[in-house]
Amino acid sequence: MSTHIPPSSYMLKNFAEIDVLPVVSWWPQTLGWQLLALCLVLYAVFHLAKYLHFCWLNRYRKEALSALAGVGELPTEQQATRVFFVLKTVLAYLEPSMAKASGHEFLGLLDEKLVAEHPSSTVPNNQFFDGGFNKPLGERWQRSLFDSSQVLSEPQLSDLLLLSEHWLNHHQGPKAFSLRAFWRKQAAHHA
Repeated sequence: MSTHIPPSSYMLKNFAEIDVLPVVSWWPQTLGWQLLALCLVLYAVFHLAKYLHFCWLNRYRKEALSALAGVGELPTEQQATRVFFVLKTVLAYLEPSMAKASGHEFLGLLDEKLVAEHPSSTVPNNQFFDGGFNKPLGERWQRSLFDSSQVLSEPQLSDLLLLSEHWLNHHQGPKAFSLRAFWRKQAAHHA
């Protein structure tokens, strides 16, 4: 087998060499544009970190809402108890000192944690529900947990699930770290 021999340079001797233009850099040449780009990147990183921190602090809400979504598959007798355990777990996560609360104290703590700015338009307004847990529906729910003769009806369970879902979506979560609050606390401590 023979090897290929490239043509000799006599064929190209009349051609003029083309000068290659220098590559244009995408990096801005002036310092002002570089500083602006740096500020934009820092701004984006700060807000991304803030959003991720918010998501991290509120991950328990998604877990609780998914646990609450599975309540409908349980027998009717166990639904009220499961709702209680889900809300009790969330309340104990938010304030471990309140883990032993039950009855009216538990219902009052749930109502205290509910943020007032959110309208309760997603929550039913009927004879069993009157704006919070520490009302006739909540009291009947607490009695049904300890007395097997006190069973919640289907509409009451439905109202309880809606109220619990509303509470999980709109209650006051754990406090996020704030530099402003940290510096105020440090200044007050040293004053």
